[in-house]
Amino acid sequence: MSGRSFLPLLEGAANYKERKHIFAARLPHGNSNFNAQTKANTFDLSRCARSASHKLIWNYTPYQEYAPVDSTRGAGWREMVAAHQAGTLPAAIDKAYFTRPRAIVELFDLAKDPGELSNVAGQPGYATVEEDLKIALQEKMVSDYDFLPPPFDEASPPAAAR
Repeated sequence: MSGRSFLPLLEGAANYKERKHIFAARLPHGNSNFNAQTKANTFDLSRCARSASHKLIWNYTPYQEYAPVDSTRGAGWREMVAAHQAGTLPAAIDKAYFTRPRAIVELFDLAKDPGELSNVAGQPGYATVEEDLKIALQEKMVSDYDFLPPPFDEASPPAAAR
């Protein structure tokens, strides 16, 4: 795991410089077999890059049924599944959690959409933000030897590389 200590921040150092991006990954969780019924709570290859204002999620396994890692058996998630099955879950929440396949790229404007329900990936007004987060994620994946395909393919390199 790569990282940088934030102990100086906790100690009140005036010269602490925060990161421009933070990163997250969903990985195999437990020891479940991988097959067509495997849900994302046991095996998911999603990666994430987040800035202060936006969050990009790259779903490498978009055909899997989404399920939260640590609360799949919790009452809240069970109630959401029941409401989805009954057709009573609000449309935005139903789309965010139960659409299959999931979007390969998800981008959220955290100031306008703190609940992360409206995916703005691919929208022209967000192209620069999306590219910035994709580049940051790709650089992080390369530096961490994360051997999944990076979020740009050869057919669509970032504008900065053209």
